[in-house]
Amino acid sequence: MSDPITSWHDIGPRSAPVVVLLHAIATDSDLWASQIPVWSQRFRLLAVDLPGHGASKPRPHINSVEAYADALAQLLLRESIQTASIVGLSLGGMIAQAFALSFPERVRSLVLSNTSARTPPAMQDIWSKRMQQAVQHGMEHQVAPTIERWFTPRFTERAPLHVARIARMIRSTSLEGYVAAIEAIQRLDLLDRLPELSMPALVITGRLDPAATPQIAETIAGKLPDSRLTVIEDAAHLSNIEQPGAFVESVGAFLEQTR
Repeated sequence: MSDPITSWHDIGPRSAPVVVLLHAIATDSDLWASQIPVWSQRFRLLAVDLPGHGASKPRPHINSVEAYADALAQLLLRESIQTASIVGLSLGGMIAQAFALSFPERVRSLVLSNTSARTPPAMQDIWSKRMQQAVQHGMEHQVAPTIERWFTPRFTERAPLHVARIARMIRSTSLEGYVAAIEAIQRLDLLDRLPELSMPALVITGRLDPAATPQIAETIAGKLPDSRLTVIEDAAHLSNIEQPGAFVESVGAFLEQTR
């Protein structure tokens, strides 16, 4: 298999430190639209569309976080990028962990946003039901329940255009890409390996995130030898969308400190 990641955006000075941006399931590189204009002034950003998301072709056999990490490694090799900071949100954060564990010498620093390091059996069952619904009814039926999980009711009410943009991403995600990503999430089990990672890490989540709760973020941060924890107030799962200013500044400051 060649070119498992077929779409990405390369923004910012070519001579600047590289920062890779990895998005959530059922979104794409446009998830970072609020961050890119700011961070690209100081960094070379590589915002990828994961397989089966955005403009990247579906690769159903890329269905583990390790396989996604290998696909990212191929892209960086193709672009002659030796080291980078990795910023991952939700699924992207899971892949960031796997990449750091497989290629620690290539990771300058790590940002794990609104993510988990292990999927317990109860959540595996919930993801199985979501997968079954998507297969039977299509991605349109994933839009409303996903939006409800990802945003606080207040944000959904006051920012309908932002919510509609995310809804379009969910709707346009290929079924193959969605199923493969769910399979990767179901298999996630990296928590006990996190002490192997020595690079600086920022763990960040929303105070009101029902999936990647502050307690989960605290557990992940506690496993990492060189970590700091940030909890963004008044934000649920997509904290970079719901509180873009706080997210830009918190993550941007960390990237500056570890550049």
